[in-house]
Amino acid sequence: MYLDSTTYVDAAQICQNQTTRLQGIMNGTIVLLPQPISESMIAVASSTGGNPMGITPRGQMWFSLNIGWALPSDDPKIPPILAETTALIEDLTKRRGVYDRFTFLNDASSTQSVFQNYGEMNLEKLQRVAKKYDPTGIFQKQVPGGFKVF
Repeated sequence: MYLDSTTYVDAAQICQNQTTRLQGIMNGTIVLLPQPISESMIAVASSTGGNPMGITPRGQMWFSLNIGWALPSDDPKIPPILAETTALIEDLTKRRGVYDRFTFLNDASSTQSVFQNYGEMNLEKLQRVAKKYDPTGIFQKQVPGGFKVF
C-alpha cells in the first residue's frame, strides 16, 4: 500500500480483530509487520540496477503477516485465516485508493502471485532468462517449493 497513516492503523485493527479467529488454537498469534519503503529507496535502487520487480516509484508501506501456533494439528486451520486477513487488508487498501499490486517475494504466501505482480515486461524478461539458463526447466519443474516464473 502507499503511505497512509489512517489505513495503516486500520490494517492493524483488522489483524487485531482477526485474533478472534485464533481462539482454540494453542499459542495462536497474528502480528502485522510494517515495512516502510521510501520513494528515495526505490529511486536509488532503480538508478543502480533498474526496476526488475516493477516497484511503483512512490513511498509505500509493505506488510508482512506473521502467524504463529504451537500444534501441528492446527496446521490446516491457519491458511484460511491468513488468506482472509490478507484479503481484508487488500480490500481496505483498494477502497482507500492506496493499494499497490506489488508483493515482496520474501513476505509472500505460497498462494500469492509474486512474479506476475512484477509487471508484464519484467515477467517476460524473467521467463527469457529462465529459458536461456535453464532450458530444460529444472528449477521450474523439478525443484520443489518456491515461486515459479512459468
